[in-house]
Amino acid sequence: MENVQLVTENATEQPIPFNAIIDGPHDERLSASEIGSLWETYLYNATSKCQLQYFVTKAQDPKIRAALIKPLFLVAHPNLTLEGTDK
Repeated sequence: MENVQLVTENATEQPIPFNAIIDGPHDERLSASEIGSLWETYLYNATSKCQLQYFVTKAQDPKIRAALIKPLFLVAHPNLTLEGTDK
């Protein structure tokens, strides 16, 4: 252990300050308007999903239930599409 020396004297790398990582040149934070828009979209989708689930379970008419299942699927799975539809 006595022969082991630290090579920090000639090191060219210096520690990166913490704020340089947070406020660096590639820092692209969302604006208040963008955060508000995302929050509004989330609330709309979550509310729509809950309402559609409720109406699908309470609907007694099979035609109404069938009409509500497609929008429920689209709200529950926004990245998927139904075959034979426009979306």
